[in-house]
Amino acid sequence: MMRTRLATVVALAVLLHVAPCGAASKTKRGPGTAKAGTLSAKQSAHFTIKSNLPEPFLDAILNVCEASLDGYRDLFGLYLYPNPYPGDKRMVIYAVRKPGKPSLASHPSLKPVEVHMVAPSDAALNPPGQGGSHHTSEFAREFGRMAVVFDNASFSDGFAAYMASEVVTYVHSRLGQKAWPRPYDYVAMDGPAWLESWAHGAQPGAEQAAALLLSRIGREYGREVIGKAVRLLAMSDEHAVPSQGERGKTAREVFKVAAFCQQLVQLTADGEIVKAFREQHFATVMVPESITSAELWAAKDRMALCRLICDRWGTNVNGILDGSEVVLLFETGPKQRPVGTSRTPDGLTLAPAGSGRTFAWYRPATKWTYVVGRVKVLPSGIMVEDGVIGPDGEPVRR
Repeated sequence: MMRTRLATVVALAVLLHVAPCGAASKTKRGPGTAKAGTLSAKQSAHFTIKSNLPEPFLDAILNVCEASLDGYRDLFGLYLYPNPYPGDKRMVIYAVRKPGKPSLASHPSLKPVEVHMVAPSDAALNPPGQGGSHHTSEFAREFGRMAVVFDNASFSDGFAAYMASEVVTYVHSRLGQKAWPRPYDYVAMDGPAWLESWAHGAQPGAEQAAALLLSRIGREYGREVIGKAVRLLAMSDEHAVPSQGERGKTAREVFKVAAFCQQLVQLTADGEIVKAFREQHFATVMVPESITSAELWAAKDRMALCRLICDRWGTNVNGILDGSEVVLLFETGPKQRPVGTSRTPDGLTLAPAGSGRTFAWYRPATKWTYVVGRVKVLPSGIMVEDGVIGPDGEPVRR
């Protein structure tokens, strides 16, 4: 994957993210446009909108999106889409009224990039609190998700929430209170003051905790330092997590929270940032330290275990246990997407079998699978809780 230099324009939306953002789980061209009837089309510098909404909403969406892109550029130094873009390759926005649930999702893997908005009724176009959504900030937040994806989903969501809370103030300075055809005070509802209230008292590791952490760093050192840290991540594959892209090719689009933390420390010369990340249970170390089995089983509860992993391993993707590597098979938690099953390299199928947080790691050196929580081994149906499973699917005596 091509990486741009710091002084050049960084087309982050195109280079850094392959998976769909937002609510959609599958990439399609247009959100069911066949059911939406004839679509009108309009263009701006970076966007083409295709829609069956009333024309004032087409103009509003184009204006809000253009202002949001400029906000990311002027506030954070992030160029999310080249200007001018060569040829007619503007982002395409499908904004359609059709039956279903209201949604907004971006698809950066498509060429050109697409953004899909569904409004199931006229009331869905109202301001929040009157049957509608937070329209202005939702576009700004979606661009934040396109800017960079981290190896911690909560941190990614918090990053997008923080960026949007700042960008809507920029949108307001450009478009005023009537940015949306049915005006509402979107800065009061979605700006910095809202973020402070929304994230107050957040649990460590949550989306709100990440947003508040970034807000405080931005206030102390300037918003541009956050954008610069993102640009520095984009310059090196060393900060990225390898993943399988299209047709089995190795892609590197997911970036390490620990690397982002270290970039912020270098840019600000403030080691207290590491402490702040640790307090919120976000990764701070690039090279994992070793944890012993005795320490693993001695953790008094799941929260203590999460703190141990965060301090020693930095992320929950992999780590060092008793001196050799372990690889995460799955992690479940109250706010995480449900996990179906996971397969070990030895062919065992594991499924979470209890509520609360559950981890399963595979250790190649011993061919053992370490379980914290409760899992079922399929097809045998053996239940293992806070234990170790051998390559034959039987529990290992510790």
